[in-house]
Amino acid sequence: MGKKIVLFACIIVLFTVITAVIVAFVFEDKIAERVLNQLYKNTNVEIKHKDISFSLIRKFPLASLQVNNLNVGTMPAPPLLNADMIFLQFSILDVFRDNYTIRKVAVKNASLHLIIDENGKNNWDIFVSDTTRTQQVNVELKAVQFRNVDVQFEHRQQKLDIAAHLNHLSAKGNFNNHVFSTNLSTDLKIKHIQSDTKNYLVNKSVKLRSELYIDIKENNYKIQNGVFEFEGIKFTTQAMLQQKSKDYVLDAKIGFENADVVKIFKEMPHSIQEKINRYKPAASLSGNAVVQASFGKKYDFAIKGDFACKNGSVQNRENDISFSNMSFKGNFSTRLPHSLSQTNIHVTGFSANLNKGSIEGNFSIRNLESPAIDLSLKANIKLEDWQSFFPKNYLHRTHGQAVIDLTFANHFSRNQHLNAQDFANANIKGKVVFANAFLQMKEDENVYENLSGEITLNDKILYANHLKGEFKGNSFELNGTIENLLPYVLTENERLKINATIALPSLNLDKLLTKTSSDKKQQDTDKKELTLPNQIDFTFSFKAKQVKYQNFAAENATGTAVWEKKTLTVSGLQLNSCGGKFNANGSLYANPNKTFSLKCNAQIQQADMQKTFCAFGNFGQNVLTDKNIRGAAHCNVQFSAILENNMTLLPHSIVSQVAVNINNGQLLNFKPMESLSKFVELSELQNIRFETLENQITIENSTIHIPAMDIKNNALNLTISGKQTFDGNIDYQLKMLLKEVLSKKMKAKKRNTEDFGDIVDDNTGNTYLHITATGNISNPKFKWDRKSSQKGIQQQISTQKQEIETLRQTANPEKEKQKAEDKELNNSKKKQKEIEIDADW
Repeated sequence: MGKKIVLFACIIVLFTVITAVIVAFVFEDKIAERVLNQLYKNTNVEIKHKDISFSLIRKFPLASLQVNNLNVGTMPAPPLLNADMIFLQFSILDVFRDNYTIRKVAVKNASLHLIIDENGKNNWDIFVSDTTRTQQVNVELKAVQFRNVDVQFEHRQQKLDIAAHLNHLSAKGNFNNHVFSTNLSTDLKIKHIQSDTKNYLVNKSVKLRSELYIDIKENNYKIQNGVFEFEGIKFTTQAMLQQKSKDYVLDAKIGFENADVVKIFKEMPHSIQEKINRYKPAASLSGNAVVQASFGKKYDFAIKGDFACKNGSVQNRENDISFSNMSFKGNFSTRLPHSLSQTNIHVTGFSANLNKGSIEGNFSIRNLESPAIDLSLKANIKLEDWQSFFPKNYLHRTHGQAVIDLTFANHFSRNQHLNAQDFANANIKGKVVFANAFLQMKEDENVYENLSGEITLNDKILYANHLKGEFKGNSFELNGTIENLLPYVLTENERLKINATIALPSLNLDKLLTKTSSDKKQQDTDKKELTLPNQIDFTFSFKAKQVKYQNFAAENATGTAVWEKKTLTVSGLQLNSCGGKFNANGSLYANPNKTFSLKCNAQIQQADMQKTFCAFGNFGQNVLTDKNIRGAAHCNVQFSAILENNMTLLPHSIVSQVAVNINNGQLLNFKPMESLSKFVELSELQNIRFETLENQITIENSTIHIPAMDIKNNALNLTISGKQTFDGNIDYQLKMLLKEVLSKKMKAKKRNTEDFGDIVDDNTGNTYLHITATGNISNPKFKWDRKSSQKGIQQQISTQKQEIETLRQTANPEKEKQKAEDKELNNSKKKQKEIEIDADW
């Protein structure tokens, strides 16, 4: 029985198929002619097709008319529609009623090109209305299907081009009504949205399932209860597209839950992606967005919305450092086609960990092309973590702990290549507290270590409050202001301005002037280098309890140092050293050839000569050293010279005037004085004591000039003048009292006074010897000084003439006799030749 039923069913199916084939064959031409001719008559464009086929089985239970290679529209303009296959489907009963109602349309392997030309005319308005004609073909669409269809929309007035590829689209509803709803399902790829010459949303995949509401008369289209998937990001959506005047207006609302932020960043404009591509985010965002757009005479596309994130992270790919446990809320807005200038982002309630540090704050940026930034930040972080995370290391090196509480607001004229003017109106307020911090602002500058203390900011000025630290081995405490910090740190060729008081427990100039390298292993502890900052101007009022440089040591140093316009000026310098007090003012000008022009004037009171000579390295000579000199000095010094950057003075450049007064002095084992043993016992010359020595010495052209000065001492009182070069060559004139020489040098046999050359009586019974000392100070040569003697004689003549006149008037015979003797004695015609003093003197 069962076999009979199966056999009977097969016979029915076979009969039905055969009948369907026969009916299709019989009615194919008639149906094609009726349907296509009717459609062609209702369009105002040319329609062409290659061949047709009719089937009752292909789209069962509906009959279908397949049209192959259909072309709608004329060349040379792109055709409105070009399809490999179009299926027009209607009821099978319509075949026998000779009245056809198209229920469904399916399009496969096609391209649809929609155009609004430069005059605002579209190419899809192709149907005509003619109610006088008898309608044998009706359209009552219940379903539409597209498979593998390219769709392109051009708005040539607005230079807008949208291209997409429909993998699949199906819609069901009563399309015959002017107002109807349909269930829409689509899977497509947006090839591009091009505005002018800029491309957006290139090759983006989209899936949509929703209810579609269509009002043909009012040109209103609504998407309700839509589930929208864009590049794997799922959204819910509500949208409405309607025609207003000659424009189409789009309003859409989009919601998203747990959207992958990585996928969202990939959909941002390329210009934004370039700025953030060094970071790897990992977070889920939730939020809502509103899209408002218009197409037609004007093109406008605006997006705004809000978002929230919990437990996110952002990793710096280069340095492997991350923000973790990140959460925040915010909102955004942007507008096409000018996305950068129209983008605004506001973030509130931001909190995160940077390694073991914590950060919280609020942030907003308006206009990414010319950014206006508002930032409030609170953080407790390690500076090295902060520097490693951010894209540009404005500071060369830094580490240590910092507690930050800052607000920043500024409008930049651009988003890169910033200069000082970009920070002209910046509003910065807050404070930073450092602990054990390290800072090197620029690669070629020295480092600051062990920084601790507080700095506060108010607009463009930074105030340092008890900021302690170390600089090249010198501890300091700084109180004052720092101006122009941000332009200096962020841009090239900007100057930092510091005005502060600085206290130093100990100032070690050996360490301060030691040439250092960023690599401590390469530090040369012996090489000194005087370097002054290229881009920092400063005014320091300083106090140092102790100062040390080589053998020089001082206490309680105070003064003011100003560095600007390549000149270092030190004023009001006071210090205690070598048992005395020093007061000085000076300047140091940086020359282009890496030398410095030094000028100074100083007053020295009650300084111990031995300590002074030792402290100043015997002033670069080894003739008179700290082993030879004793006494207390008072000096006024004016000094100028060229100083090399290794702290070496160029001798030929020294120009100086020194007014010196030495009290209770002593010369010990001074070799040049021992050369006077021709006149004085050697034992007395080895320890010469003098009560006062006073003179004004000039140094110029590598030569020391000494005006005549009296040296009254225990060995031999004398008057000395002359000059001495830096290499020890001397030219001195000596004046000694003859009776002292005789009393000290006279031995067993008497000397005739004529053996002493020209002698001069000072009219008080004192007779002087005039001697020159030439050669080198290590081996001087002494000669009678004939010129000085003659000068002394001439002075005596002038004096004695006056005396003779007085005697003549009194007519005293004894005085007349004395007058004759003096005239004979001072007869200048009686010359004696200069002779070298014998060794036995």
